[in-house]
Amino acid sequence: FTGAITNQAGSTLEVGDGATFEADSITNDDGGTINVGFGSTLSGTGNTINNSGVMNVADTGTVQDAGAINNLDTGVYNFNGNGTMTVDTDGVGGEAISNAGDMNFNGGAGTTVNINSGSGTANLTNSGTFDVAVDSTVSSADTLNIDNTTGAITVSAGGTLNVNDLDTSGAT
Repeated sequence: FTGAITNQAGSTLEVGDGATFEADSITNDDGGTINVGFGSTLSGTGNTINNSGVMNVADTGTVQDAGAINNLDTGVYNFNGNGTMTVDTDGVGGEAISNAGDMNFNGGAGTTVNINSGSGTANLTNSGTFDVAVDSTVSSADTLNIDNTTGAITVSAGGTLNVNDLDTSGAT
């Protein structure tokens, strides 16, 4: 698909198992749901993913964008198994991930979500909640830096958060 797509409140966009959905820019409005199926990819190819709704990512699912990924204050990401989130896939511009909503890594035992960047350094600014569930892992194949400004980061029992730099100086 070329151009911008907006998944409006009350709507659900399903990316079926093993499928790829691409658009220049992707917006999920507050009240909208995007389900990324098993082994599927949601890919922004030209600009930014803005999420104000709910994004459910099944095992081995991928969310990626050539630009930034913004999880706005009402936005929720649920990674429910192994997965990947990649920002700045084209490696140009140094775009980052911003989380003002909720990011939940719920895979459990033996699961890992990698947060990567096409530029080699994934920068994530957190002013929302960032939760790593029991026995889940969040890591990166690249360099992962998290700047926790006013948010909360929770790593549950047996959970692992592998980062290169974690700045919590602005957090409360």
